[in-house]
Amino acid sequence: MRKSLLVFASLLLAWLCLQVPSAKAAPTPSTQASLYIDGVKADFRTIPYKGKNENMISLRAAASALKLALTWMPASKEYQSADASHTMRFKANAAVAQVDGKAKTMTAPAQVVDGTLYVPLRFIVEAGGGKLQAGSSQAGPIYWANSGRQVALSSAVMRDRTDIARALLHDWRALTIPMGLDGIQPYEMAKSVAMLQLFLQAGFPIDYQEAHYEGIVYSESGDTLLHCEARFGRYELVEYLLDQGADANLLSLGSKPLGEAILGKKFVQETGASFDGSDPTTALANYDQTIGLLRARTKMDLYFKDARGNILAEDEDIVPDSVTVRQSLGSPLRGQRILFQQLRCDALLVHVASSPR
Repeated sequence: MRKSLLVFASLLLAWLCLQVPSAKAAPTPSTQASLYIDGVKADFRTIPYKGKNENMISLRAAASALKLALTWMPASKEYQSADASHTMRFKANAAVAQVDGKAKTMTAPAQVVDGTLYVPLRFIVEAGGGKLQAGSSQAGPIYWANSGRQVALSSAVMRDRTDIARALLHDWRALTIPMGLDGIQPYEMAKSVAMLQLFLQAGFPIDYQEAHYEGIVYSESGDTLLHCEARFGRYELVEYLLDQGADANLLSLGSKPLGEAILGKKFVQETGASFDGSDPTTALANYDQTIGLLRARTKMDLYFKDARGNILAEDEDIVPDSVTVRQSLGSPLRGQRILFQQLRCDALLVHVASSPR
């Protein structure tokens, strides 16, 4: 009974603290910019401080969005927000916060306005190990924030640390949250069969290519796992995905996985360098194996026509990334260049239709 009363008293004190009236200027909702935290839209406000507007966020809202546990500390009259890696303490009207046991000065003090405690947006994101990026999109000015947990997951995937990724990956959808306004998603960074296995075991759809942030982030490629691994010529990963049922005929931004592999091979041939810094000769051999695998699974209906609409070559007569196109079409179209599957051929392409096998 005594323990229950103490818990109730602590909660009551916390509620009363948030109800304290303040003489400070009232915050105004931000109508000029949008905020997304881990891909979810969140509210924030601008509060005047020393002649400028500070971007501030409700501590309670920030803790929820950043996946931090929020606790009222009655003895010190502070709020503590914490996760497994970081601990922060805030006190109303104080410009200094405690971060992992060290005093840190904020750009503006924590302020209680209309019964709500606000803290500087960038400070709480970054103090918790997260990242905040400012930019603009089709929707207007935007702030894109990733929590410390999300940043750690992305880092684990990029470093191929399956042990860390396994501990952090509680929901496969976290792999689809863009790491920044460039739209790159963590799942695109996988570089080992073990990491792909972890994704699929967590429930990640093998052909996932949905766009949830159109008009918000700069680009969502629509790449599947297979597109990503084909682009880097990772033969073993491509083979694994195909064995698991990945669809080789899905288009991303106008390209199939085969096209990505052809483009990657061409890059190595022209630059003499591989994407991942490996030996170019080895990289080219991997691309050849990757292209062979994908060509066997890829269906293409191709039509090369002249200006009058006459079909000059089609379907099985055309081999992408091969000089046979130029040889079979002869001189009438020689010198005209088109881009098919990121590969140039001497021909005029009037119509291309792609369909699954």
